[in-house]
Amino acid sequence: MAKVIVTEQNLIDIANAIREKTGTASKLGLADMPAAIKSISAGAQNYTVTLNPAGANQTYNILCDDTKRTETFSAGKGSIITLGMTPDSGYRAGEITATGGKKFSDGTYSLVSDMSISVSAATKVITRTTIGTGSCNADATGLLEGWTAFRIKKCIPNNTTVHFVATLTCPGDILIDIANSSMNVSSFAEGRTWDTKNKFVDAGKPNTVTTSTGTTYTLEWDEAVSLSAADFDGADDDAANNLVGYYCCASIKLKHSSGGTNAFTDATLRVDIQV
Repeated sequence: MAKVIVTEQNLIDIANAIREKTGTASKLGLADMPAAIKSISAGAQNYTVTLNPAGANQTYNILCDDTKRTETFSAGKGSIITLGMTPDSGYRAGEITATGGKKFSDGTYSLVSDMSISVSAATKVITRTTIGTGSCNADATGLLEGWTAFRIKKCIPNNTTVHFVATLTCPGDILIDIANSSMNVSSFAEGRTWDTKNKFVDAGKPNTVTTSTGTTYTLEWDEAVSLSAADFDGADDDAANNLVGYYCCASIKLKHSSGGTNAFTDATLRVDIQV
């Protein structure tokens, strides 16, 4: 048998061509190549793209070679699949995932094997209206405390459930001194007690977001607001329109991160009341 010279690059090119045709990424030795080549179908090859149930309030919007698909279908090898969802009005589509195929950097897939596509549940988009807002700043020592720190007057419909959002904005290097404090903000009921032993809303740990400009802490909770006529305050409540006020009691200790110099007085606590 005649001898020929085959370069390493020749073998790499052959192996890459086999992998492209078979849709695999496994390594191939020279002895593996004949069987791999024989496994390549000579004719057109179709694969199944399974669309698992999308659940309520959303519909698949899958494109296969620019044709819209909303249920399980078959397509030829190499077809380009683009993933998408269309949510119903008032909903946010779930996260879509796929297994199988060959994924490209732009998020599309080349159909080189059967695919299975799934999506998490759609979520309802909650739209709220802010009916009252109040805020205060920390003092020069980093203490943000008050019984009451501020009042949001005559804004809450009595005998209803409202949504509270308490946001602590700490610029630069300022943080909550977790070792000695927490994000202590009163609920509606506790804020109206006028008690220096005030309890604070049990909304769990605040959601914390840190960026290059500082740290923001957020607590959110829903609360049923109910005030008897005898407890109305003429300055802060509106008995004629059955509107009541919120008293924000707070006790938060701030600190600097290592070597920080930002003024504590730039830290702000804000409460928004929403329906």
